[in-house]
Amino acid sequence: MGLLDQELAKLAAYVGTAGKIDATDVDQLVGSSRAENTWKIFDAIGAGQTKEALTILDRLFGQGEEPIRLLGAFSMQLRRLAQAFRLRQDGVPLGPALDRMGVPPFAQRGIDLQMKHLGQRRLNRLFDALVEIDLGMKGSSQLPERTQLERLVVRLASKNER
Repeated sequence: MGLLDQELAKLAAYVGTAGKIDATDVDQLVGSSRAENTWKIFDAIGAGQTKEALTILDRLFGQGEEPIRLLGAFSMQLRRLAQAFRLRQDGVPLGPALDRMGVPPFAQRGIDLQMKHLGQRRLNRLFDALVEIDLGMKGSSQLPERTQLERLVVRLASKNER
């Protein structure tokens, strides 16, 4: 709530006596959040749009986001996908499975598209991919953290399994 209060105060000072905050004012001053852009990356992944997903990731890096923080957001989404897949294998319909995991209704369609795009084989390996990148970011890989995240995005977004 404190962040929201700060952003509203910034907007109020920005528009001054105009008395009205437009969407363009919000876009100009506040920008978009890491969480919002993470959702956009996963929407692009679900659509198989590798270039778009990498462009959004690059924008986040350009805004100073730390790879390890982004990994936290990625991990949350990938765990949801993996858990939903396992529940579906146990016969639980997708909607109730996502409800059990606390996924809001507006986000459920995106997760369904992501699962369809990834397919059974990649969904089965999501937890392994998370362990691999987590260890890599903690020093088991010589690749830069940014490159590790980019590789993960390419693996997930590619139409052909990698």
